[in-house]
Amino acid sequence: MLDHAPGQGPVTANVRVQPLRLCWIETGQRGLFIGGFAQSIAGLSPSGSRDLLRIFQT
Repeated sequence: MLDHAPGQGPVTANVRVQPLRLCWIETGQRGLFIGGFAQSIAGLSPSGSRDLLRIFQT
């Protein structure tokens, strides 16, 4: 894993790893943020990752 810029996720083999979970400071409400360029979810199999992304991004 390579070093990363402040506020950015780590970079692995020219791929940026970003957290999906976020929390609004004002309310404490939690949510998911998945950008349109997401291709996989770390820790899941390729097919499981692809299936979840398809659900979340529709």
